[in-house]
Amino acid sequence: MSIAERASALAITPPRTRSCRYEPKVLNVMLEAAAEHDLRVYVSLLLGADAGLRRNEILAIRWPDVDFRAKEINVCRNVYHRKDERIETTPKGGVSKRVPCTPRLLAALRNLHEKRTGATVLADEGGQPWTPKVLRRAVARVERVVGLDDSGRIHVFRHSFASNLCAAGAPP
Repeated sequence: MSIAERASALAITPPRTRSCRYEPKVLNVMLEAAAEHDLRVYVSLLLGADAGLRRNEILAIRWPDVDFRAKEINVCRNVYHRKDERIETTPKGGVSKRVPCTPRLLAALRNLHEKRTGATVLADEGGQPWTPKVLRRAVARVERVVGLDDSGRIHVFRHSFASNLCAAGAPP
């Protein structure tokens, strides 16, 4: 059964307003679609959905920031783009943080590490780091595949992460 057929079977319907999170069943179908499409897209969505990272933190992660032994990511930079310039700064709040990886995020990072093309985790075939525009288009493509309106908003995955933590009983 294709991703579109699975999405249809789960009765995934586009929200009438811009959703601030994805329901778990929708999130899982989106992750499946991303995994089938492109490992980099899958990793980018997992970094939001399983690690709760912001867009500019996701785009800034370099391979040395991923500690496979400790099963965590050192989020020590933020990146933004102005015209054609990539500018790196400290993460929001000005403090680095170590974020644990879920087993599926760690496995996806290991697979991508074997195929790496650049210094950053998310890089094109030529080794150039992804830009916010590339990431937005990748997210929008996955949204279209599962039958949602294509917003391209990676931040929804961060909100889904927080909502899932609350639903599991984590303190706010």
